[in-house]
Amino acid sequence: MFVRFAVPGYRKVISILDKYKVPLRFLCSTGGNLSPLLDSLIDAGINGLWISNIRSADMEYTRLRQRFGNSVALIGGIDAGALAGDESAVRKAVEDIVPALLESGRYLPCLDDRPRSYIPFANYKLYRRILEKFA
Repeated sequence: MFVRFAVPGYRKVISILDKYKVPLRFLCSTGGNLSPLLDSLIDAGINGLWISNIRSADMEYTRLRQRFGNSVALIGGIDAGALAGDESAVRKAVEDIVPALLESGRYLPCLDDRPRSYIPFANYKLYRRILEKFA
């Protein structure tokens, strides 16, 4: 049903982007496992993903990079919930994904959600300092 009803709409939008030579076509999504739809979306012309609240292993950015290489640009992917943990959790959230994704290209590191009010500001500052080392 997705291919039949949704993809034609994506193709119309992509054709307009092509007309104006817009090189990056991002799909922004919140939660959910889009992995069964990704091949169709990419075939329609989507070439970037910005996924929020990643809760599915299939949507983790390291897996997406393995699956698609750098033909799909990525924004985000750093677990915002890890900022509620201790220093090691914050470090792990950044260090486990950012270096490899930056090295492979077409990646803009940022949290997979906005920092919530329960996140200690000290942890947010730590996250930014760690991120500076790589980006």
